[in-house]
Amino acid sequence: MVSELKEDLQNLLNNITISIQNSKSSSELENIRVNSLGKKGSITLYLRNLRDYDLETKKEIGAYLNDIKNQINKLILDKKNFFKKEHLKEKLNSEKIDISLTPHEA
Repeated sequence: MVSELKEDLQNLLNNITISIQNSKSSSELENIRVNSLGKKGSITLYLRNLRDYDLETKKEIGAYLNDIKNQINKLILDKKNFFKKEHLKEKLNSEKIDISLTPHEA
């Protein structure tokens, strides 16, 4: 039972990881975060259902779930930073300053 649950969680992590890697915008990334870690998210549902298991299973699966949650948070943070860097690059490329022009006086 525990191994089946861990396998399901690993598959869920793989699917979420692929979704994060394939996300094209910050809003898409936020939707993935909400759907996986939000109040009604898939990981949160697994955490809520821990109360149905015995103490040993709770400890094992709880630790595994927290590890998965941390991995997802790190992936999301890394992707957010990537989007920020890309946005900054675009902004810097579009804001070229022509230094040969004379400055305007106020």
